[in-house]
Amino acid sequence: MGGRLRYSIYGNNLKNCFQNSLAAGRALAGDSGKPESVAASYATENLGDDCSQWLREAEAHLQARVAGAKFDFQAAAEEARRQIIERLLDDAEQELGSDSTIAERIAHILGDDGQNFVAVEAGDFVDEIGLTDLAKAAGAAIEAAYRQPDSNDLIPCPVASVPHGGYIRYLFNDGSAIVEQVGYAWDIEEKEPFSWSTA
Repeated sequence: MGGRLRYSIYGNNLKNCFQNSLAAGRALAGDSGKPESVAASYATENLGDDCSQWLREAEAHLQARVAGAKFDFQAAAEEARRQIIERLLDDAEQELGSDSTIAERIAHILGDDGQNFVAVEAGDFVDEIGLTDLAKAAGAAIEAAYRQPDSNDLIPCPVASVPHGGYIRYLFNDGSAIVEQVGYAWDIEEKEPFSWSTA
């Protein structure tokens, strides 16, 4: 099982963890009640050892703060998101084998479904993790182009201004690439730049 169904557990567990972190922070700041355990609200085998260790350290940090101290939840969410992306890529490499390409691993994370752009859906504390996030984390060089009307020529353009139906190419350092047609789908690149393997 791949894609968002498989990895939705990451977002759900993080939501519970941060809710408990918030309760702990309020308690440490002087609100009534005792700090709740950050680590008690998730299953370690689901979230992964690296993420769970980071959350345990976050809990220790909270409990060590004096009353009124602030906890940077935005930074915590960003760090947790980074670790989730790293874990997704590592899991894909283990499942497909070290001889798999980076493009194949990212495709695997997305369920090998060219119309699915989301690996982990957005939650209350962690933003959505999608194709672009995975590609950037894997070190992709990103370029864009579009085809002129009545022509097959590709015209390079800035990624930020690629038009609907244009192409974004995520090129990885192992030579593999994923090509997205903006507004439509993505696929692993064929031999020619900006081409699809299933085209």
